[in-house]
Amino acid sequence: KNLELLLSVFSLLCKQKSLAGVKLVCVGAAGWKHTPVYDFLRNHPGMADRVVFTGYLPDAELAALYAHASVFAYPSLYEGFGLPLAEAMAAGLPIVSSNRTAMPEVLGEAGLQVSPTKLNDWVEALQLVLTDATEQDRLRGLSRQRAEHFSWEKTARATLAAYQG
Repeated sequence: KNLELLLSVFSLLCKQKSLAGVKLVCVGAAGWKHTPVYDFLRNHPGMADRVVFTGYLPDAELAALYAHASVFAYPSLYEGFGLPLAEAMAAGLPIVSSNRTAMPEVLGEAGLQVSPTKLNDWVEALQLVLTDATEQDRLRGLSRQRAEHFSWEKTARATLAAYQG
């Protein structure tokens, strides 16, 4: 879901000395468009040790990964809801997300929203979050606040209210 853009953005971020130790961790099963991703990594050999593909992770491992992440980047071109955004907000992660389909509604003002086709805008947004501790803290707080809108209890109450008329 736009992993090619994310890899291109990451390759540009890797050129900055201030981000020398940063890694990109991609979670989820390989999709039908992964061949260009593997081609990209073959053509950028210096990136291979900085990009990790985990495959599917159980909830406990995903939570541990979120706990150690600096930012959650979600450049998806399309989503029906964007559950990973809600999960990242619940973990209190600063978020940079696509501004398409369901993402703006799910994210609200809790993160930075960028066009999923604007490479330089993604570089700027991620660089800001990765290098500015004040911005990172601000976005962490907004994520936690926004996550409260997506609790199972609130969902159950809203569903019950809809049935009760």
